[in-house]
Amino acid sequence: MPERRRPTFDAHDDEEREEILVVLRELPEEHAAWIARRNGADAIELARMVVRKELVDRLTKAWLDGHARALRRSSRTRA
Repeated sequence: MPERRRPTFDAHDDEEREEILVVLRELPEEHAAWIARRNGADAIELARMVVRKELVDRLTKAWLDGHARALRRSSRTRA
């Protein structure tokens, strides 16, 4: 039986985690969003910490897309 990854609550999946990192790389490492991320903040929490609208939009989209993928995975396991 393959080893299952321990669930985390900072993102829905690896794709969402990667998109969050892409967005954060546009901010200085001392930005509050980086600190929050290291402490487990999800994309929605991070979106509240940035002021650039395009970064807020990208973080929100990352969360929504991750949520949609999680729902699709969930519905496939029930079928």
